[in-house]
Amino acid sequence: MRALGSLPVFIVCLAIPSATIDEMKKEMEAFQGEWRLTGVEADGKQNDVPDEERVKVVFKDDRLFIGGEEKFTFKIDPVCDPRIIDLIPHEEKDKEEVLDGIYRFSGTKLTLCLRGASRIRMRPLKLGEENSMTFTLEKRSK
Repeated sequence: MRALGSLPVFIVCLAIPSATIDEMKKEMEAFQGEWRLTGVEADGKQNDVPDEERVKVVFKDDRLFIGGEEKFTFKIDPVCDPRIIDLIPHEEKDKEEVLDGIYRFSGTKLTLCLRGASRIRMRPLKLGEENSMTFTLEKRSK
């Protein structure tokens, strides 16, 4: 009878969606390459970035480079709605300061909404949410 007591927990765990390997590869592939920062939104205020100030952002494998320097590794969960991204600082001393975020692809644009690093991890629930920063990136053509 004891074995039956754990059965409902097992069934619940199976019901939780998770990305298949193929889904994860496809989503990771969408990140890969060179992007340019085109906009930043903070406190509900949208600021477009002028062409001459657009920072180069590169996703390579599971790493994120900003202005040519490796800044983060990233992890995603493409099954959640909204889709989840975690940015883990490259510097060993900052590894605990994970940036929790969500993301969305729309054509050649990638929108990232991130909360500042803190010991209490709180992910934004929607793009442009209060106490978060939203970054718009445009993919560079090859």
